[in-house]
Amino acid sequence: MMTNSFEGTMNLDELNNMYDVPEDYTLGEYDEAREAEAAEIMEEVFPQEIVENWDDLSPEAHEQLLDEFSARLGERLGIGPVDTVVEPMDPSTFGYTDGNGTIHLNAEYVDTPGHLAAVLNTSAHETRHLFQQEVAAHPEDFPDLPEGLAEAWADNYVNYISAEYDPEGYAYQPIEVDARAYAEGVIDRYLYDMMP
Repeated sequence: MMTNSFEGTMNLDELNNMYDVPEDYTLGEYDEAREAEAAEIMEEVFPQEIVENWDDLSPEAHEQLLDEFSARLGERLGIGPVDTVVEPMDPSTFGYTDGNGTIHLNAEYVDTPGHLAAVLNTSAHETRHLFQQEVAAHPEDFPDLPEGLAEAWADNYVNYISAEYDPEGYAYQPIEVDARAYAEGVIDRYLYDMMP
């Protein structure tokens, strides 16, 4: 995991300046087309019937459905299929990405009743990080994104702020703000569309 070289906590304006985020991109703003597509995939993989019976499904079925969601979302985002691995991990962690096309989800939350929305949020959040990494590495493949955003994300990954080192700086760095806003938007759309 990368750490930053700055000491203390930073406010949002300082983080914007540090990462040179493009002026036409507002932190926390997500692109609605990608968000809507993710919610659509989520609805297809996790229809009402699956949601209602989630607690009765086996851990293997949970992992298979989550893997299908992340694989389809990765393809739709233009980053290739994303693998999902469900495994035991520290209870303070919902999940993470290894940066190599795989997201890891905490088995405790995946297989415990009542946590499906949080698990889906984590899956979308971590898949968004893989998208950010691909954009940072190959900005030419994503011409619809604001100019300078790829560079800001690349710089943020180089100067990543660890939550252990600086919880506030971690929470407000551009890649985390973007991934949170994206995942929350996906979940909001999904839940809205699932309402009778």
